[in-house]
Amino acid sequence: MYRLLIVDDEPIIAEGLFEKFQQLPDAPFEVYKALGGEEALEIARRVRIDLLLTDLKMPGMDGFGLQAAVGRLWPKCKTIFLTGHSDFASVQSSLRSGAFDYVLKMEEDAGIIRSVLRAAETIAEESSYDRMLSEARTSWTQALPLLRKEYMMSLLAGEPSTPQARAARFAGLKLPFGAEEPVFLCVGKVDEWREDIHAGDKSLFLYGIRNVLEEHFSERYRLLFVTYGQDRFLWLMQPEREAAELRHADDGVRKSHILGLIEAVQSACRTYLKLPCSFVAGCDPCRWEELGGKFARLDFRLTQG
Repeated sequence: MYRLLIVDDEPIIAEGLFEKFQQLPDAPFEVYKALGGEEALEIARRVRIDLLLTDLKMPGMDGFGLQAAVGRLWPKCKTIFLTGHSDFASVQSSLRSGAFDYVLKMEEDAGIIRSVLRAAETIAEESSYDRMLSEARTSWTQALPLLRKEYMMSLLAGEPSTPQARAARFAGLKLPFGAEEPVFLCVGKVDEWREDIHAGDKSLFLYGIRNVLEEHFSERYRLLFVTYGQDRFLWLMQPEREAAELRHADDGVRKSHILGLIEAVQSACRTYLKLPCSFVAGCDPCRWEELGGKFARLDFRLTQG
């Protein structure tokens, strides 16, 4: 049900249109009327207005002023101007103001009713479109971790890619990596699950490991955590652009820093999650094109223990 507010300083016009819209069979309107801009604004302050059918020329607050005031309260409201003036300047002014339509008072009531019904249909279409976009955004956001995982696993499997293609996919998946910057890769696994953990809870504890990793690494590294298999996980990382001491450090300094953080993560997992974990760190950065081979070597070392 849409709320329609009819405004005209001529009572005979306001009353006549009010009755016409109330008498429409199956009309989707709850109808209000006012004899001037200030009175109309008082109504708009009390209830949501979806459709504003207003005289353009009124003493005091004119139609333009009323449209702006109601629009501040109800931005999705559609305005249709009623006027006795058919001059081109009035038409242009009303359309520039964002009005849905411009109807001459001399037209038959049927023309005015058609315009209002079209405005109501437009609101319905926009609402459906907004709802569709909202649902699509929600679904896409929920699917984003899976989409990121699928893309990263394809790179780890050796899928060829160019820097331009990677940059586009990174942007689309909101991945925080530079497509031409080298990347670090580390892998890990849960050595032994606690006896009180049910199979359905394992993903929750893997998420806990992810949180521990992010807590330790995210201050200096851009990070993506991915699970694979029942008990294995990996993470890719690049130094934050602000972390110049890591980006320009020699290999020994970087290696010591990564190993020190992994040691802290391993200790936290054992202490707080009660999960013993093994890690194999790729302390040397590799190009994205080399990522598949790097992953195969690290995963093999992890399997060998």
